[in-house]
Amino acid sequence: MSTHTDHLQKLQDWMELRNYYRAYRPEAYLFNGKYRGSRWANRSAQHSLEQARQAAGIERNVSPHVLRHCYATHHLENGTNLVYLKEQLGHKHLKTTARYIHLCQSYHKRVAHPVASMEITFRQEAR
Repeated sequence: MSTHTDHLQKLQDWMELRNYYRAYRPEAYLFNGKYRGSRWANRSAQHSLEQARQAAGIERNVSPHVLRHCYATHHLENGTNLVYLKEQLGHKHLKTTARYIHLCQSYHKRVAHPVASMEITFRQEAR
């Protein structure tokens, strides 16, 4: 359940990202690399993630790939269409994206079988 504090934190995070965007005006990438318009180096992303992990007091190892899995799983749990998620993740084949379904606890519970919603009536046989 969301609290007032949660909403306030989300607003502050959004404002911080907005201020970053206004200050740096990223073009091709949200986070620029060493030079404007260049991509952020993989090692820089790993280093920043490691610093954030330590600052948050998280003891488990975290990697950009773990974040990618979390992103996909949260989308599926919130009902995002699998084809849309495939495009977001840049997968060539839907089968690759479908592997994330096993990580999603509630995905199978939301799947409704078409026959379950049909109204079926049976005719009485005349005897």
